Amino acid sequence: MLNIALLEKVKAKILEEPDQFVMSTYFSDNRFFADSPEVIPNCGTAACIAGWALAIDAEENPKEANTRIQKLMFSSPSVDYGTLAIRLLGLPNREMFVVDAWPLNYRYDWYNAVNDKNKKKQVEIAVKVIDYYIKLYGDEND
Repeated sequence: MLNIALLEKVKAKILEEPDQFVMSTYFSDNRFFADSPEVIPNCGTAACIAGWALAIDAEENPKEANTRIQKLMFSSPSVDYGTLAIRLLGLPNREMFVVDAWPLNYRYDWYNAVNDKNKKKQVEIAVKVIDYYIKLYGDEND
């Protein structure tokens, strides 16, 4: 079943701190990705939708979650960020985590916001994408 409560928490977190949100990687502590801000606030690590879900569920910041999951991946090669997030969120696939898999209108808007370096707009689009997938998969098992 889709974990809508956790997705709502992810939406709230990225709206609260847009400069700690990226979609180019699960976790990022550098500013070299196109959607990364110059300075990443708080713990210095940004996260994508999946990354934030993994961090929030474990009551960790993105840096702590990344460190924990990296250790887990080194000890168990079959574990990866996406698989963990899919299971946690009750999704059928990684589509929500991959911008190029999003519906065309959201993808187009996302890349325009990235090109404009507009973090607020990037977050607004991500929230719409989360809502889209909640609507798409939310009633599946109800």
